[in-house]
Amino acid sequence: MTGHKKASVKGYTPTEQGDISNVWDFTIESQNYVEKKRAQKKNQLIELPNEPVGIAWFSDLHLGSGYTNYRQILADAKLVNETEGLYAEFHGDATDNWIVGKLQALQRGQAVSKKLEDKMFVDWVKLVREKLIVWCSGNHDEWTTKLTGWSPAEELLRDTPVLFDPFQISFVLRHGGIDRTVLVRHKWRYGSIYNPTHPIEVGWDRGDIDFDIGVAGHTHIGTYCRPFHRHNKRRYAILTGTYKGYDAFGEEIGFPDPKDSGCGMMVLMPGQQDLMWFDSLKQGALFLNWARLVYKENAAKQNRISAKGNKARPTKTSARVRATSGGNKGKSTGAKGANKSKPGKGASAVKRGSATTKRNGRNATARPSKRK
Repeated sequence: MTGHKKASVKGYTPTEQGDISNVWDFTIESQNYVEKKRAQKKNQLIELPNEPVGIAWFSDLHLGSGYTNYRQILADAKLVNETEGLYAEFHGDATDNWIVGKLQALQRGQAVSKKLEDKMFVDWVKLVREKLIVWCSGNHDEWTTKLTGWSPAEELLRDTPVLFDPFQISFVLRHGGIDRTVLVRHKWRYGSIYNPTHPIEVGWDRGDIDFDIGVAGHTHIGTYCRPFHRHNKRRYAILTGTYKGYDAFGEEIGFPDPKDSGCGMMVLMPGQQDLMWFDSLKQGALFLNWARLVYKENAAKQNRISAKGNKARPTKTSARVRATSGGNKGKSTGAKGANKSKPGKGASAVKRGSATTKRNGRNATARPSKRK
């Protein structure tokens, strides 16, 4: 075929496919991005005001199920939204989201369609968005991400100042001059039929994070807060239940009906290392309101005492000055008796006498003594 001419081919050919000169640069750039994000996740901080505050720990709403306590979900969300000093955290399973494998059959028994289920989720987030500080997804939430690569929660919270991760969140909780390390997961390893909080406690032993508070959901057993001790320090294992009162899948594999709700509440007091826990969000909110009222009353009382202590008390100099400046014929009531004063010295003495003086560690402004 001596007369055959080669075609002109321009595009992505095997030659270009074999050229990896730019691949190393691209992968190293990706590695730098991943390492930066991981380092950022290891140095996270949430700082709360130095006053009585509370955190409502939410999980396992399971919106869409016909057996979910929707009245309680709405009441708790509104209570968080209306309670001053109360913040919200969420650690997984906002909806049932039966979209994978054989679990798709369960979707046909839902109270509402998948579309309405998702709309309820969006509405619930809007109710608590202003109070949210942490969001960690659960296995039901992640089914959407695994199938589509898209996270509805991440998209919904994009402009919200909240810590977010699909699997695990660790952060320092700073309050009243005390730092506590918190580790949040929806599901933990090392489960036990004898101790509901066993995964958290063993997670401290076998994990690589020295946390003070471990938080879990997923099991639907109930809402607990169990103190445990490591290295001579009190730690806390928090396990939340579910708002789903009955689960056909759970019954199928032999689980008992859930107890309590999917929310518990913790109260932090300024300067106190120990925490106060409430299985009932309503009781916790009542206590927080009372604690904040007492705190404000005490703060106002201390302000009044300080203001009273800062008021001026008469000194020898101020008494003598004011008697002179008051036109008392040049006489003063100083400790050494009557002393005459020149008119020109009165003005300069007033200036000195009105200056702030320090007595017993307090600032005091001079005030006149009473004339008899």
